[in-house]
Amino acid sequence: MSETNQQPDFWRELKEELAQVGQSLADGWSSAGVNIRNQLRMLRGAKVDYVVIPLEGPLLERAQPPRSFIQRQLP
Repeated sequence: MSETNQQPDFWRELKEELAQVGQSLADGWSSAGVNIRNQLRMLRGAKVDYVVIPLEGPLLERAQPPRSFIQRQLP
């Protein structure tokens, strides 16, 4: 009887682990593609002027830029 209770857990865990493996593979291929592209650019003498930073979650909202002199004078 305990085996029937563990079957759904096994499949759920397997699904989660396979999803993680798939995401890791996708990230690895993406990173490899970026590295190959950058190496080819460096061989051509082009400068690489950007950095990819993976972020988790949404970005915070930025404050609005300060208002101009005329905008401050208006009501």
